[in-house]
Amino acid sequence: MRPDKLRFDFNHGARMTAEEIRDVEDRVNDWIKAARPVRAIEMDRTEAERLGAMALFGEKYGDWVRVVEVTDVSRELCGGTHVANTAEVGIFAILSEGSSASNVRRIEAVTGPAAIDLFRERSARLERTGDLLGSPEDPEAGARRLKGRVAELESLEAEQEASAAGDRAEQLIAAAEEISGVHVVVGSLGPTADQRAMLETADRVRQKLGAAAVVLGGAAEDKVALVASFSDAAIERGLSAAAIVKQAAAIVGGGGGGRDNVAQAGGRDPEKLDDALRAAREAIANGLDR
Repeated sequence: MRPDKLRFDFNHGARMTAEEIRDVEDRVNDWIKAARPVRAIEMDRTEAERLGAMALFGEKYGDWVRVVEVTDVSRELCGGTHVANTAEVGIFAILSEGSSASNVRRIEAVTGPAAIDLFRERSARLERTGDLLGSPEDPEAGARRLKGRVAELESLEAEQEASAAGDRAEQLIAAAEEISGVHVVVGSLGPTADQRAMLETADRVRQKLGAAAVVLGGAAEDKVALVASFSDAAIERGLSAAAIVKQAAAIVGGGGGGRDNVAQAGGRDPEKLDDALRAAREAIANGLDR
């Protein structure tokens, strides 16, 4: 790429760990500090292969090749070299490591003044991070405190969501209507399309009511979510959560499915959510009145 920047692809099935990257940097820098001679020799390819020169995968070579040898380190078929001694490289630092193809990883690295600039940039970034975290002398301590605070806030948020879900479940239970011995709850949970949380609420309502058929809907942005939870008593009366949800989902431009006792679906038309819930309530009532 440049005399002070390189790209290297190698076979490896997983992302390199930070420890592996450091190990590569340390090993290369040890070879650099060892001030090993580097020489380039032109020879017959057969002779080069006999000497153990490594050919790069995917490269094409003629009968006459150039061999670059780093004493006691490597011998490769190569177009040339910029140094006569590894010490001229100065210092080596890996910029990035990523995937370039299936089971092929790629590192990009810099050398010499460019590597020093990289270390300075990383040091300055670390200092700025420490200042932002209120721990200029120990950024790691600040990061640990921040991580702990984030965990506390996530825990508090989960508690608040659970409390709100419990309150909403109680409201739905209070609004339940009884049709032919089965409690029917059909309602909207407002601006949400989190089917997992919605289904938890539906299950909670069903469990509290006993013989029950519960259908809940929600909409967030352009997404609609529908869930249903039916008790054995409702199923014995001929109701199917999957059938009811499928019918309602068609109204909001979506689809879904499940089993007789539990089902979920999605849609793309939030404006028709109320129509879908009314259709679900009507289908349940008609099924129970048979």
